[in-house]
Amino acid sequence: MNDYNIKAIPTRYNGIMFRSRLEARWAAFFDLMGWKWHYEPFDLDGWFPDFLIEGNRQTLVEVKPFLQYDQPTIDRIC
Repeated sequence: MNDYNIKAIPTRYNGIMFRSRLEARWAAFFDLMGWKWHYEPFDLDGWFPDFLIEGNRQTLVEVKPFLQYDQPTIDRIC
């Protein structure tokens, strides 16, 4: 399983302070795609989804760094 003990660097994008550069980059991508999004829209019993994407169907997005292909990841994809 991937270890996510990477130090996050808080980053401001479009007037919003994101917890990490990775989240800010995804926000910029969503803007480039023309998608309406909300950052950390609500608390789901201790889990704050990173984004809510609006559209025909609302979609919750959780951003994590992808460090390597390991066997459990490969098994989930295939």
